Amino acid sequence: MKLPKDFDVHHIDSDRSNNHIENLVAIPKALHTRYHQSVNQFHFNISESDLLITFNNCNVAIQYYLSVMENINNSLIECFDYIVYRDILLNKKPLCILTIKKPY
Repeated sequence: MKLPKDFDVHHIDSDRSNNHIENLVAIPKALHTRYHQSVNQFHFNISESDLLITFNNCNVAIQYYLSVMENINNSLIECFDYIVYRDILLNKKPLCILTIKKPY
């Protein structure tokens, strides 16, 4: 199946050598770019139970980082919708439903 030209293949675990179908999802190029631009401003360390985010530059105002984190949050939600859709197309039950709520 040919990928539409306005879509990219995204590696869910960020490992470009992991080409298992469970790790791949087709998402719009604009979303893919927005996701990576936001994520690249932070260092992420993800384990099964924790997500640690460290700032690349602590001299930048915290309001800026909150804005970037909101962009990451929105991009993750949108990417996850494509993952759920992919699983439905593959007749797989999604492993989980992602809900991200603001704490306020």
